[in-house]
Amino acid sequence: MQVKKSHSVFLSHASKDHRLAKQVVEILEQQGVGCWIAPRDIAAGSSYGEEIAKAIENSSVFLLLLTDASNTSMPVANEVERAFSYQKTIIPLRVREISPSKKIEYYISASQWVDAFSTPLAERLDYIAAVVQAVEQKQGIPELPVEAPSFSSRMRRVFESFGRNPIGYSLGLTGVAFLAVLVGMLGFAGFKTKELLNEGTATQCQVMMPLRPETVPCDNKLVDQAMKLNAIKIGLLGELGPGDPRDPKRTKQKWDLIHNFDSALRRADVAEMERYLADLSAMKK
Repeated sequence: MQVKKSHSVFLSHASKDHRLAKQVVEILEQQGVGCWIAPRDIAAGSSYGEEIAKAIENSSVFLLLLTDASNTSMPVANEVERAFSYQKTIIPLRVREISPSKKIEYYISASQWVDAFSTPLAERLDYIAAVVQAVEQKQGIPELPVEAPSFSSRMRRVFESFGRNPIGYSLGLTGVAFLAVLVGMLGFAGFKTKELLNEGTATQCQVMMPLRPETVPCDNKLVDQAMKLNAIKIGLLGELGPGDPRDPKRTKQKWDLIHNFDSALRRADVAEMERYLADLSAMKK
Protein backbone atom coordinates (compact mmCIF):
# COMPACT_ATOMS: atom_id res chain seq x y z
CA MET A 1 0.00 0.00 0.00
CA GLN A 2 1.33 3.43 -0.95
CA VAL A 3 2.18 5.55 2.09
CA LYS A 4 0.34 8.86 2.09
CA LYS A 5 2.80 11.66 1.41
CA SER A 6 2.97 14.34 4.10
CA HIS A 7 5.88 16.23 2.57
CA SER A 8 6.94 17.44 -0.87
CA VAL A 9 10.66 17.99 -0.36
CA PHE A 10 13.31 15.69 1.05
CA LEU A 11 16.21 17.84 2.25
CA SER A 12 19.57 16.08 2.05
CA HIS A 13 22.34 17.74 4.04
CA ALA A 14 25.44 17.07 6.10
CA SER A 15 25.08 17.34 9.87
CA LYS A 16 27.62 20.17 9.91
CA ASP A 17 25.20 22.24 7.81
CA HIS A 18 22.27 21.88 10.21
CA ARG A 19 21.80 25.65 10.65
CA LEU A 20 21.61 26.25 6.91
CA ALA A 21 19.32 23.23 6.48
CA LYS A 22 17.03 24.45 9.23
CA GLN A 23 16.85 27.88 7.61
CA VAL A 24 15.93 26.34 4.24
CA VAL A 25 13.18 24.23 5.80
CA GLU A 26 11.82 27.19 7.75
CA ILE A 27 11.54 29.34 4.62
CA LEU A 28 9.97 26.60 2.48
CA GLU A 29 7.46 25.59 5.13
CA GLN A 30 6.45 29.22 5.61
CA GLN A 31 5.48 29.03 1.93
CA GLY A 32 3.40 25.92 2.53
CA VAL A 33 5.94 23.46 1.10
CA GLY A 34 6.13 20.41 3.37
CA CYS A 35 9.68 19.23 4.05
CA TRP A 36 11.25 16.09 5.46
CA ILE A 37 14.53 16.54 7.29
CA ALA A 38 16.55 14.30 9.58
CA PRO A 39 16.66 13.95 12.48
CA ARG A 40 13.50 16.02 13.05
CA ASP A 41 11.18 13.73 11.13
CA ILE A 42 12.56 10.36 12.18
CA ALA A 43 10.17 8.62 14.55
CA ALA A 44 11.59 7.51 17.88
CA GLY A 45 12.69 3.89 17.89
CA SER A 46 12.47 3.51 14.11
CA SER A 47 15.20 2.42 11.71
CA TYR A 48 17.17 5.48 10.56
CA GLY A 49 18.00 4.06 7.14
CA GLU A 50 14.49 2.72 6.54
CA GLU A 51 12.87 6.04 7.45
CA ILE A 52 15.18 7.95 5.10
CA ALA A 53 14.56 5.58 2.19
CA LYS A 54 10.80 5.80 2.73
CA ALA A 55 10.91 9.61 2.94
CA ILE A 56 12.88 9.90 -0.31
CA GLU A 57 10.49 7.54 -2.07
CA ASN A 58 7.47 9.57 -0.95
CA SER A 59 8.88 12.98 -1.83
CA SER A 60 8.31 14.96 -5.02
CA VAL A 61 11.62 16.81 -5.03
CA PHE A 62 15.01 15.84 -3.61
CA LEU A 63 16.79 19.02 -2.50
CA LEU A 64 20.52 18.62 -1.95
CA LEU A 65 22.43 21.24 0.03
CA LEU A 66 25.71 21.01 -1.84
CA THR A 67 28.46 22.20 0.50
CA ASP A 68 31.99 21.18 1.37
CA ALA A 69 30.61 18.97 4.14
CA SER A 70 27.90 17.23 2.10
CA ASN A 71 30.29 16.77 -0.82
CA THR A 72 32.36 14.34 1.23
CA SER A 73 29.54 12.77 3.23
CA MET A 74 28.88 9.10 2.51
CA PRO A 75 25.33 9.22 3.98
CA VAL A 76 24.51 12.14 1.65
CA ALA A 77 25.99 10.25 -1.31
CA ASN A 78 23.79 7.26 -0.43
CA GLU A 79 20.70 9.51 -0.29
CA VAL A 80 21.52 11.05 -3.68
CA GLU A 81 21.95 7.59 -5.21
CA ARG A 82 18.63 6.48 -3.74
CA ALA A 83 16.85 9.59 -5.10
CA PHE A 84 18.35 8.90 -8.53
CA SER A 85 17.17 5.29 -8.44
CA TYR A 86 13.65 6.47 -7.55
CA GLN A 87 13.82 8.90 -10.50
CA LYS A 88 13.16 11.90 -8.29
CA THR A 89 13.61 15.50 -9.39
CA ILE A 90 16.98 16.37 -7.87
CA ILE A 91 17.91 19.99 -7.20
CA PRO A 92 21.41 20.80 -5.94
CA LEU A 93 21.38 24.09 -4.00
CA ARG A 94 24.66 25.96 -3.50
CA VAL A 95 25.42 29.07 -1.47
CA ARG A 96 28.97 29.25 -2.79
CA GLU A 97 30.97 27.91 -5.72
CA ILE A 98 31.72 24.22 -5.25
CA SER A 99 32.05 21.30 -7.66
CA PRO A 100 30.43 17.95 -6.86
CA SER A 101 32.64 15.09 -5.73
CA LYS A 102 33.00 11.93 -7.79
CA LYS A 103 30.62 10.19 -5.36
CA ILE A 104 27.64 12.23 -6.54
CA GLU A 105 28.71 13.88 -9.81
CA TYR A 106 27.07 11.25 -12.02
CA TYR A 107 23.73 11.47 -10.24
CA ILE A 108 23.34 15.26 -10.34
CA SER A 109 25.13 16.24 -13.57
CA ALA A 110 21.88 16.55 -15.51
CA SER A 111 19.95 18.30 -12.73
CA GLN A 112 18.84 21.94 -12.60
CA TRP A 113 21.27 23.57 -10.20
CA VAL A 114 20.15 26.51 -8.09
CA ASP A 115 22.84 28.91 -6.89
CA ALA A 116 22.43 31.59 -4.23
CA PHE A 117 25.81 33.23 -4.56
CA SER A 118 24.84 36.90 -4.71
CA THR A 119 21.08 36.91 -4.22
CA PRO A 120 19.11 36.09 -1.05
CA LEU A 121 18.49 32.46 -0.28
CA ALA A 122 14.79 33.18 0.21
CA GLU A 123 14.46 34.35 -3.41
CA ARG A 124 16.01 31.17 -4.76
CA LEU A 125 13.76 29.08 -2.54
CA ASP A 126 10.80 30.84 -4.15
CA TYR A 127 11.92 29.19 -7.39
CA ILE A 128 12.31 25.79 -5.71
CA ALA A 129 8.76 26.12 -4.33
CA ALA A 130 7.59 26.79 -7.90
CA VAL A 131 9.43 23.67 -9.10
CA VAL A 132 7.73 21.57 -6.43
CA GLN A 133 4.34 22.83 -7.54
CA ALA A 134 5.15 22.12 -11.20
CA VAL A 135 6.35 18.58 -10.44
CA GLU A 136 3.30 17.74 -8.36
CA GLN A 137 0.93 19.16 -10.97
CA LYS A 138 2.87 17.39 -13.74
CA GLN A 139 3.70 20.67 -15.49
CA GLY A 140 6.88 21.88 -17.13
CA ILE A 141 9.71 22.99 -14.86
CA PRO A 142 9.85 26.82 -14.80
CA GLU A 143 12.93 28.61 -16.05
CA LEU A 144 15.44 29.54 -13.38
CA PRO A 145 15.77 33.34 -13.03
CA VAL A 146 19.29 34.69 -13.45
CA GLU A 147 20.81 36.09 -10.28
CA ALA A 148 20.56 39.89 -10.31
CA PRO A 149 22.76 41.26 -7.51
CA SER A 150 21.85 44.61 -5.95
CA PHE A 151 22.81 46.51 -2.81
CA SER A 152 19.58 45.42 -1.13
CA SER A 153 19.99 41.76 -2.11
CA ARG A 154 23.57 41.68 -0.89
CA MET A 155 22.48 43.07 2.47
CA ARG A 156 19.73 40.46 2.75
CA ARG A 157 22.14 37.68 1.86
CA VAL A 158 24.63 38.82 4.52
CA PHE A 159 21.95 38.87 7.18
CA GLU A 160 20.62 35.48 6.14
CA SER A 161 24.09 34.15 6.95
CA PHE A 162 23.98 35.96 10.29
CA GLY A 163 20.67 34.19 10.90
CA ARG A 164 22.46 30.86 11.05
CA ASN A 165 24.32 32.02 14.15
CA PRO A 166 22.37 33.54 17.07
CA ILE A 167 25.22 35.80 18.20
CA GLY A 168 26.16 36.80 14.66
CA TYR A 169 22.52 37.56 13.86
CA SER A 170 22.25 39.87 16.86
CA LEU A 171 25.47 41.68 16.02
CA GLY A 172 24.41 41.91 12.38
CA LEU A 173 21.14 43.59 13.25
CA THR A 174 22.99 46.14 15.34
CA GLY A 175 25.15 46.82 12.32
CA VAL A 176 22.14 47.67 10.16
CA ALA A 177 21.56 50.91 12.04
CA PHE A 178 25.23 51.88 11.76
CA LEU A 179 25.28 51.07 8.05
CA ALA A 180 22.17 53.16 7.44
CA VAL A 181 23.80 56.17 9.13
CA LEU A 182 27.05 55.63 7.24
CA VAL A 183 25.25 55.41 3.92
CA GLY A 184 23.25 58.54 4.69
CA MET A 185 26.38 60.53 5.56
CA LEU A 186 28.87 59.33 3.00
CA GLY A 187 27.09 57.42 0.28
CA PHE A 188 28.25 53.93 -0.62
CA ALA A 189 30.24 52.78 -3.66
CA GLY A 190 28.57 55.11 -6.11
CA PHE A 191 24.96 54.40 -5.08
CA LYS A 192 22.69 57.43 -4.84
CA THR A 193 22.17 58.29 -1.19
CA LYS A 194 18.62 59.47 -1.73
CA GLU A 195 17.59 56.23 -3.42
CA LEU A 196 19.15 54.18 -0.62
CA LEU A 197 17.41 56.16 2.08
CA ASN A 198 14.07 55.78 0.29
CA GLU A 199 14.41 52.01 0.30
CA GLY A 200 16.06 51.88 3.72
CA THR A 201 12.96 50.98 5.72
CA ALA A 202 11.90 48.28 3.26
CA THR A 203 15.42 46.87 3.23
CA GLN A 204 15.55 46.71 7.01
CA CYS A 205 12.22 44.87 7.06
CA GLN A 206 13.50 42.40 4.48
CA VAL A 207 16.76 41.89 6.38
CA MET A 208 15.38 41.63 9.90
CA MET A 209 11.93 40.21 9.19
CA PRO A 210 12.09 38.12 5.98
CA LEU A 211 9.09 36.01 7.08
CA ARG A 212 6.89 39.02 7.91
CA PRO A 213 3.28 38.37 6.83
CA GLU A 214 1.90 40.69 4.17
CA THR A 215 -0.78 41.77 6.66
CA VAL A 216 1.91 43.37 8.86
CA PRO A 217 2.86 46.75 7.33
CA CYS A 218 6.54 47.59 7.00
CA ASP A 219 7.07 51.05 8.48
CA ASN A 220 9.52 52.96 10.65
CA LYS A 221 7.53 52.13 13.79
CA LEU A 222 7.91 48.39 13.23
CA VAL A 223 11.62 48.71 12.45
CA ASP A 224 12.20 50.83 15.56
CA GLN A 225 10.33 48.31 17.74
CA ALA A 226 12.33 45.42 16.32
CA MET A 227 15.65 47.21 16.78
CA LYS A 228 14.86 48.21 20.38
CA LEU A 229 13.69 44.74 21.37
CA ASN A 230 16.72 43.16 19.73
CA ALA A 231 19.01 45.56 21.59
CA ILE A 232 17.35 44.48 24.87
CA LYS A 233 17.93 40.85 23.92
CA ILE A 234 21.63 41.51 23.26
CA GLY A 235 21.90 43.19 26.65
CA LEU A 236 20.24 40.26 28.41
CA LEU A 237 22.46 37.83 26.55
CA GLY A 238 25.50 39.68 27.88
CA GLU A 239 24.15 39.72 31.43
CA LEU A 240 23.30 36.03 31.42
CA GLY A 241 26.70 35.07 30.01
CA PRO A 242 27.59 31.96 27.99
CA GLY A 243 26.03 29.58 30.51
CA ASP A 244 27.18 27.32 33.30
CA PRO A 245 28.40 23.86 32.16
CA ARG A 246 27.24 22.55 35.53
CA ASP A 247 23.68 23.55 34.70
CA PRO A 248 23.03 22.40 31.09
CA LYS A 249 19.27 22.61 31.55
CA ARG A 250 19.41 26.33 32.30
CA THR A 251 21.84 26.92 29.43
CA LYS A 252 19.54 25.10 27.00
CA GLN A 253 16.58 27.11 28.27
CA LYS A 254 18.45 30.35 27.57
CA TRP A 255 19.42 29.40 24.02
CA ASP A 256 15.94 28.07 23.28
CA LEU A 257 14.54 31.47 24.29
CA ILE A 258 17.13 33.25 22.11
CA HIS A 259 16.24 31.03 19.16
CA ASN A 260 12.51 31.56 19.71
CA PHE A 261 13.03 35.32 19.95
CA ASP A 262 14.96 35.35 16.65
CA SER A 263 12.24 33.27 14.97
CA ALA A 264 9.60 35.72 16.23
CA LEU A 265 11.73 38.59 14.96
CA ARG A 266 11.88 37.09 11.49
CA ARG A 267 8.07 36.85 11.56
CA ALA A 268 7.74 40.42 12.91
CA ASP A 269 5.75 39.07 15.85
CA VAL A 270 6.33 41.85 18.38
CA ALA A 271 4.10 40.31 21.07
CA GLU A 272 6.03 37.02 20.97
CA MET A 273 9.35 38.88 21.04
CA GLU A 274 8.27 40.74 24.19
CA ARG A 275 7.14 37.48 25.81
CA TYR A 276 10.49 35.77 25.19
CA LEU A 277 12.33 38.83 26.51
CA ALA A 278 10.26 38.65 29.70
CA ASP A 279 11.23 34.98 30.09
CA LEU A 280 14.90 35.82 29.49
CA SER A 281 14.75 38.65 32.01
CA ALA A 282 13.22 36.29 34.58
CA MET A 283 16.27 34.03 34.24
CA LYS A 284 18.42 36.74 35.85
CA LYS A 285 16.63 36.25 39.17
